[in-house]
Amino acid sequence: MKQLKVTTQFLKHEDLTGKADPFIQRLDRMDEHHKELHTFIEKEFRYSEGKIITQAIAAIEQRLSQQKQASSGTKNAMETLAEQYSQHVNTVSFQEVTVYYEEIERIGTP
Repeated sequence: MKQLKVTTQFLKHEDLTGKADPFIQRLDRMDEHHKELHTFIEKEFRYSEGKIITQAIAAIEQRLSQQKQASSGTKNAMETLAEQYSQHVNTVSFQEVTVYYEEIERIGTP
């Protein structure tokens, strides 16, 4: 029995890195909302004084900083994962196929 090994591409190459875009857009909107809230609170507290106000402003600043770090890290992770996903899908679109066959002798044909 003879065999023939061939690498076959079953799917066309696809760029799937855009899969992360909708999620990143939502994160961007969330960042905008956080900034708007921060600006609003700053305006409200602008003419206020006291220990509670100072602590509130410090807590808000800390939360905003944490949110920015989390958002940035998540965006980077999504971009990296989308790239890895795209590479994986395009890698598995190629498969090695082995065909086993027997040659049949034809009698009486030139």
